[in-house]
Amino acid sequence: MANDWVTLTSYSYLTQAQLLKADLESEGIHSFLKDENTVNTNYFLGNAMGGIRVQVRESDFEKAVAVLKRRTSISSDSQKKDDEQWAKGFVHVDEYCPSCESATVYRKKFPKHWVILAIILAPIFGPLYVFIFLFKRTHVCTDCGHTWKQ
Repeated sequence: MANDWVTLTSYSYLTQAQLLKADLESEGIHSFLKDENTVNTNYFLGNAMGGIRVQVRESDFEKAVAVLKRRTSISSDSQKKDDEQWAKGFVHVDEYCPSCESATVYRKKFPKHWVILAIILAPIFGPLYVFIFLFKRTHVCTDCGHTWKQ
């Protein structure tokens, strides 16, 4: 049947599914987000239900796969470029910038000399060395340049 809906992919977050749906619709491909309200209302059910499923008509499936591949290759290329630029001294984290809500957030790595010092001093000071890890770390957004401690 040409009008049957088939699942293209699924997402845990509604915003990711909506972005793909917008890309598909801009290419003239009709799409449908299955279980979007259920997962958005009760996030913990999302894993049990298979997430928010992006569905397209069976006749548009091949075009939709091409859009999905193009979309994921663009995001992975930009992610690689960001990772290469920020690899020294920073690590990518799955957080959002409080200023621009971008997902390209990096956290400053914890200095290795502090970790080594904590391991060396652990037998002497006992559990007091864990306080070294309670320091707030600097986060940086690569899109807007906003920095904050968390």
